[in-house]
Amino acid sequence: MESFIRLACSHVYHLYVIQVPDPDKLLLHMDQHGITTARYYPCPLHLQQAFSSLGYKVGDFPVSEKAAGHALALPVNPFLTDDQQQYIIDTLVAFSHVK
Repeated sequence: MESFIRLACSHVYHLYVIQVPDPDKLLLHMDQHGITTARYYPCPLHLQQAFSSLGYKVGDFPVSEKAAGHALALPVNPFLTDDQQQYIIDTLVAFSHVK
């Protein structure tokens, strides 16, 4: 039974998040090359309005704040072709060479 369950499972390909110094600048670069990216959760949970009653402030969770400030989600799904994946990679590499 265990091996059947493993065979029946597969990845959902939901998010592929990278950390970059300036995610907004990279988002714009990718968009200019026809690649959709997203800034999911740019505000850490402890600073969101829904959790304001807990009383947390900027600086209380510096690792979470840094992660949220530098995260950018790249396109990921099981239907990306090898050529599309390579185009995304090439566009990222080109951005890394922009000064």
